[in-house]
Amino acid sequence: MTVIYFPKNARPLVPRTTQTVEIGAIEEVVTEVEAVSPDVKLTPSSLRRVTAERKRRRTKELALAENTLAGVAAGRKTPQEVADLSLFGHQLFEMGKVTEAKVIFEGLVGTGSKDAFAHTMLGTIYLALKDQARALALFQLALEIDPDDVSALVYRGEILLNRGKVKGAVEDLTRALKLGAADDPFVERAARLLRMAKALFKRARR
Repeated sequence: MTVIYFPKNARPLVPRTTQTVEIGAIEEVVTEVEAVSPDVKLTPSSLRRVTAERKRRRTKELALAENTLAGVAAGRKTPQEVADLSLFGHQLFEMGKVTEAKVIFEGLVGTGSKDAFAHTMLGTIYLALKDQARALALFQLALEIDPDDVSALVYRGEILLNRGKVKGAVEDLTRALKLGAADDPFVERAARLLRMAKALFKRARR
């Protein structure tokens, strides 16, 4: 199963008017240049230094994310700050920092957040980690919060289709097609999967 990264307009976020110190600090760390110039020949000692520096940055990112989440759990964060944290977790995922993104979204879901996006993103992360069982449970929860979450519908439909539950898959994918915009990559995916589901359904009835 291929995981689609969420388009940047995949969810309505609270407009950014302020930026918390914690999130700003994380962003500053993440946006530092991590790549080594291809023209630089690494010696064993310099390679060790680069590896240690990357590990240090990763540890700092995780610590800052966990510190911010502690504030969310204690009720010290505003809805704006929680929205910023969700957006930052999404950015980490897009950058391939799956572990760091997982820390953020597990923390948000663990606080009892009634935000479908956090559940859907954590489900997407588990899909990337090839854990369909946990992913499916999270998509179910996301759809309980927001039955119109197109991405959760598409991913749940795809998992159901992979498990041979064609009827449920068709229902989810058809609903996603009705709800989403024509140029939404999730709608395009839903249309493709729906054609596959209908073909399977026809073969099963022969």
